[in-house]
Amino acid sequence: SQPLPPMLRAVTERLPSAWYHPDAAVARTELEWIVTETGDIPAHAPSISAEIVQAGVKRGRIIVGYPRALPPLPTAPFLPEEQELLDAIARRISDSLERRAIGRRLRDSEAQFRQLFEETQQALTLVEDGVFVAANRAALTMLGMTHKDQLLGRSPADISPPRQPDGQSSVEQEAAVIALVMAKGSHVFEWTHVKANGEEFVVRVLLTAIERGGRTVLYVAWDDITAQKQAEHELKIYQDRLEELVEQRTAELATATKSLRVALTEQKAIFDTATAAILRAEDRHIQQWNRTTERMFGYGSEELQGASTRILYPDETGYERVGQAIARAMSSTGEFREELEFRRRDGSRFWGRIGGTVLRLPDKGIEVVSLIDDISAERAAQEALREAFAQ
Repeated sequence: SQPLPPMLRAVTERLPSAWYHPDAAVARTELEWIVTETGDIPAHAPSISAEIVQAGVKRGRIIVGYPRALPPLPTAPFLPEEQELLDAIARRISDSLERRAIGRRLRDSEAQFRQLFEETQQALTLVEDGVFVAANRAALTMLGMTHKDQLLGRSPADISPPRQPDGQSSVEQEAAVIALVMAKGSHVFEWTHVKANGEEFVVRVLLTAIERGGRTVLYVAWDDITAQKQAEHELKIYQDRLEELVEQRTAELATATKSLRVALTEQKAIFDTATAAILRAEDRHIQQWNRTTERMFGYGSEELQGASTRILYPDETGYERVGQAIARAMSSTGEFREELEFRRRDGSRFWGRIGGTVLRLPDKGIEVVSLIDDISAERAAQEALREAFAQ
């Protein structure tokens, strides 16, 4: 921890006393622009030296010499042990320089992580021993809080309703999720929290266990999906309404026509105002889409009509993965959700989140209504933070 100049000065001043002729010996240490010496060593004077090397690069040297004539000696002016001592001291200085460099890198890495942690728009918190120990501004804003003291020291269950939407106790479910993360390392799930004003909101949580200083800290990233859940709810209402219209198709033609016109008007309003891409496909061929779909993927309406949904994926793997999700949904809840790469018309790729509902309609085969969000910025921010924290 001592600054370099006084440390090198102390080493230089002590060196002559370790030599066979301490009163005649003169020492000099050179480390880039830092030079300390106990006297002048002429070029013709007998001397020995050792290089100071850091990370394979010469940074300087240590020299000990006899600038004035010595009495007749039975051996050479310097003993082998003196050269070994000088080499050892040079190595100690090199080690000290490397430790200082490592310390600077660690401090820089910590400062970079803290800056990213505080300034990113992604809501981030750290949990240790079951309570929040850090939170950035985005997290406080999401919670409607103005000071960290409102959050730090509290548990996730403290800012949650007594029960989650599935009816489970928030306290019990929190313990189960933490145990799962400790076993797997990370976990993604949805959770309902409560803002400071009592308003409930839904987040997608990425929870990661990280070893830090011999302790396990939970790194928490929140993504507010309240608006998405509301859109999915409205879409479900629309789908329910559409099914009702299908069931009532035997009704009087005028009534059916009027009902269908209302449904189509609702559909167009939902489709055209949504920020996500919404598609309706029959047997995985596109039949209906909104304007956001054209903007997100770069296709024109003529290219999308009746096209296979295969054009939305960069390869067969992604296409088959969603196909398998649809198959699973048909045999369970009828809904699916995946995060994977999509492909635009120009060949560029982006990360998206697709959620959909699968319907089996009479005389129409399988219909899928899908909602696709572009999450490229979210994925990039999380990756940058993970890399910074790993350093």
